[in-house]
Amino acid sequence: MVSIRRDIVLVGGVATTVLMAGLAVLLYLLVCHRLEQQFNDLLAAQLNSAATAMDIDSHGHIHFSQEAVPEGAASSVPGYVEVWDRMGHLAYKSAALGKDSLLFERPQAVRIVFKSEKLQGGPLVREALTTIQGDSEDDQDGHGGQDRRARASAAVVVPRAMRNGQPDRRGTPVGSRRPARRDDYIIGAADSLEPLRATEAMVGGTLGLGCGGAAVACVLLLGLVVSRGLAPVRRIAASIAAVGVRDLADRVEMRGVPRELIPIVHRLNEMLVRIQAALAREKQLTADMAHELRTPLAGLRTNAEVALTRARSPQEYRDTLRKSLAISVQMQEMMENLLTLARLESGHWTAALQDCRLDEVLSAQLERVAGQIQQCGVTLQRSDMPAAIVRATPELLVLAIRNVVDNAVSYVNRGGTIRVHLATAAETLKLELANTGSRIAAADAPRVFERFWRGDTARTQQGLHSGLGLAIVKNIMTRWGGAVLVESTQGGWFSLQLLFPVSGKLGATACPEPGAATDAGARENVKRRK
Repeated sequence: MVSIRRDIVLVGGVATTVLMAGLAVLLYLLVCHRLEQQFNDLLAAQLNSAATAMDIDSHGHIHFSQEAVPEGAASSVPGYVEVWDRMGHLAYKSAALGKDSLLFERPQAVRIVFKSEKLQGGPLVREALTTIQGDSEDDQDGHGGQDRRARASAAVVVPRAMRNGQPDRRGTPVGSRRPARRDDYIIGAADSLEPLRATEAMVGGTLGLGCGGAAVACVLLLGLVVSRGLAPVRRIAASIAAVGVRDLADRVEMRGVPRELIPIVHRLNEMLVRIQAALAREKQLTADMAHELRTPLAGLRTNAEVALTRARSPQEYRDTLRKSLAISVQMQEMMENLLTLARLESGHWTAALQDCRLDEVLSAQLERVAGQIQQCGVTLQRSDMPAAIVRATPELLVLAIRNVVDNAVSYVNRGGTIRVHLATAAETLKLELANTGSRIAAADAPRVFERFWRGDTARTQQGLHSGLGLAIVKNIMTRWGGAVLVESTQGGWFSLQLLFPVSGKLGATACPEPGAATDAGARENVKRRK
């Protein structure tokens, strides 16, 4: 199961751990770099001290005098020291090196070169090398004159010619040889890296433990923060649970809701409003259906009971069956209309829209009721109908026009008038059907779209209509982006106007053939859609 708290803590923990690890590595590298610089600076200072303390006597012996170290320089000469001439021949080696030797490399000018190496049987050391230049006044024959010492400095050394002599008290004797005047020497000093490595290891361990502990603390703190942050969600869940199943009038309280959750709570309350309205419609529909079905069912029962009270003639039985059949047909049409309306309101009718000839569908429906109109002595006023193309579902278009025509024919008074007018405009097509004989007050005219509402009580008692036809028409027109307007005026005129959006095309007819728009055909189309 997906958990927001777990995901946030997990992602935050991983991000915090990675961040802390990166920070620890960065700090470790920076500290180690700084320690390396300090170690190199100290080694360079010791190298300068060694160069300053280096003396070469008249016999060519190299030894170091601590007294010659200037004030403020390194306090002692490093333990690992070697001196080479410019040809790379060893001129001096400290006793601490034993059989080991430092790595020789000729630096450029007086630049200090740092190198690391592992001594045999000894520690890992870092070596610093630099060049000291000889510049002395020697006797003319080059064979050392007076016995005096030439002292070296970090930049310049004034050595005497080297001759055979005794070993230095801190070094190893070197075979004599006679270097040229103004000779260059390379001095190398080294120190053990073990203290530096131990310090770096301590720093790494400290940073690792510190950052690791900080990461764990951050994850725990993040868990507490997320738990506290999700507390409003739990309160909202409790509010939702408190909404009654039977009474959906309650709403989720907006007080104390975080700003990020306000849209969710708004949408939830809107959904509760829609659910409440839907349940109210369903309750009303159930009550209306029970009320509407009670009359035809009572009629069926009455016919059957009357027929069974005594023996009757075959003609009387046929009349009873004919009445029962009419009531059954009325009930069947009511059920079909209810199913059609339910499918339209639920959005399950997903047939594609097509270009349909409205004028042809209207002509077919008027031809269907022509006999009934003539029988009732009704006058049909029909203007010239231009070719009108609308974007609609053919099956639903036939159903809508059929219901509108049936409504006008059913409620027109005997000997009255039905007026049909189809007009085209720039953006809409208007179809108007008006009939005389209306008993609906002007204020009650909009109620004709309510389920089972019928303004003509006389026809309601006869059971001629179920009161669903115009509700279906309005739902269909709204589905296509159109509109339905009604008006009941003085003099008994009832006008119904259908406004269709113009499709913008003048193609071939895409609607069913006019002959298919019969009562039975329309019902069969509805059945096939189920």
